[in-house]
Amino acid sequence: MKLLIIGDTHIDEQSINELNQILQKDILKLDADECIQLGDFFDSSNPTPKELEFGSYFAFELKKRYKNVTILAGTGRHSSFGGVSITEYLKYIGIKPVGIEYELNRDNKKLLFGHWMTNKSLYEYGSYKHTVTELKQKYDIVVLGHLHLKQDIIKNRLFHLGSVNWKGWNEVIDTYKRLAIIDNGKVKFIKIKNAIPMKDVNSSQELEKQPKGIKIRLIINNIQQYLDYSEHFSKWKKDYIFTYILRTLDEAKVEETSNLITTQKEFAKNWLKRIKEKEIKNLLIKVFEKENLI
Repeated sequence: MKLLIIGDTHIDEQSINELNQILQKDILKLDADECIQLGDFFDSSNPTPKELEFGSYFAFELKKRYKNVTILAGTGRHSSFGGVSITEYLKYIGIKPVGIEYELNRDNKKLLFGHWMTNKSLYEYGSYKHTVTELKQKYDIVVLGHLHLKQDIIKNRLFHLGSVNWKGWNEVIDTYKRLAIIDNGKVKFIKIKNAIPMKDVNSSQELEKQPKGIKIRLIINNIQQYLDYSEHFSKWKKDYIFTYILRTLDEAKVEETSNLITTQKEFAKNWLKRIKEKEIKNLLIKVFEKENLI
């Protein structure tokens, strides 16, 4: 019996078109008897009407294609509103909503699916639910969501599948996203071809060599670069899913070589405090206002 496993989807309005491409061209083309989604189905515990409509469509398409469909709960801010799971209503179209973990016995294997960290997960922050040793002793295969990066803790046996698309910039190190098939007790990974790639670039020249439409973050190292690049932001936002981050030396450690990354609004605020020349300050204010930083 084939099980298709789908990672975190985090449905929000900005990702609907991308997720629909992944659904139609990556997920529904795979043959399986059952489908399990690993939680954080919606990005918000209070989804908009548009997000609810697409989430219902997504679940309905899964149910049409696969005999049994199970959706795990996610973390509270993504999954529960007023003490009720936001995916609970999907039971009326034949979906099985469950908690943050779900056990199955298939092909003489004991399987566990969860939406949490282990003690060896990346970014577990000391809040793991189970240790790898405990899981290894009790289950043959453990498949986890929650962590958006893919991570193989024990190869083909205990792993974070990863989200279906790139959601945050801590995932930029992922070179691809994946699905999983468990068939006759063996795990096979399938690369998702229609997730929009995410990349960090360090110059305008590098940026403009990238394929149009991908998720780009430009790393800017000083105020002169910011001023040089800012006139191109509007164009880049048309060509790419574009953002930027500003690196600036910590004033208290100006002699040191390490850089600190600040948020864009913090950067703008700090630079305006530093500038004494009125003409330059007014120029910066216009630039920052245009970018909605002040």
